[in-house]
Amino acid sequence: MGLLRYEEWEAVLRYWPALLILAGLFMIVGGEYARSISVLLIVLAAVAGITYNSGRFKRNLQQDWWEDRPRKEERQERNRERARRTDKTDNSAIRSNRVAYEITPEIKEGVLKVEGGAGIFKIKETSEQMFEANIESNLLEYNSSLKTNKIDGVATIVLKQDDKPVKLRNSRLSNDVNLYLNPDLLWNIALNIGAGKAELDLSKFRIKEVDIETGASALDIKLGDRTDRQEIKIESGLATLDIEFPVSLGCEVKINGDLNLENFIGFEKVSRGIYRTPEFANAKKKAFLELDAGLSKININKY
Repeated sequence: MGLLRYEEWEAVLRYWPALLILAGLFMIVGGEYARSISVLLIVLAAVAGITYNSGRFKRNLQQDWWEDRPRKEERQERNRERARRTDKTDNSAIRSNRVAYEITPEIKEGVLKVEGGAGIFKIKETSEQMFEANIESNLLEYNSSLKTNKIDGVATIVLKQDDKPVKLRNSRLSNDVNLYLNPDLLWNIALNIGAGKAELDLSKFRIKEVDIETGASALDIKLGDRTDRQEIKIESGLATLDIEFPVSLGCEVKINGDLNLENFIGFEKVSRGIYRTPEFANAKKKAFLELDAGLSKININKY
């Protein structure tokens, strides 16, 4: 009838959570009638909450439906202006970022630390330089740093994503990080990444240690035999782990966690949570895998 405008309805419906508080008080009081009133208040709170938070109701609040309704041309111009403001603040554009560090004669060992959000992280190809990274992302940019200890011959590379908030509007997340390592250096790799995927073909590199922390993700790791001892530590949430190692490598697996689906081909169970390949004791080159996972699918086999 036009007696109550939408602004007046808004003033009433915005207090719908108070109905839940009243329902709780009636439940504490107890009694048959009090419980019936509580149920009625909960139903009213649900209806009021849905109505108040519905997009249609909010749109009607912005334009007085009953009085002074804007003309069609004015509404269209308002929508175009809103779209222009959105485009100016949208961070969904794909940005390219390249990082490269040259190798020097005194560097014998590399330490790579990567901290990134959700995305796809790859280590597959080698580089004639010490380190390269090609990043295609519509998230925030990455910062990198290099510290060199010439006495010990160790270079530490840190690749870290900005920790500022990012807004994506009408766009899919894109965060592809491709890393390239020098195959002649001895590498220590630490990856701290969010949900996503990691494809790590480490068979071409001299690996000393790999430490991976990730959330719900898919990890595909291929080890090589270019060093006598490799230590691989993986801490993950709900994940799929596919790990391959060469037949020339003796392998030991220690796994912590419950409710995992495990498929260890070519391993013998030594004790609870510990598995080894039959030739592990006499193998000249060994890999030690420590897995901390739960509700994960884990496949480990030879190639």
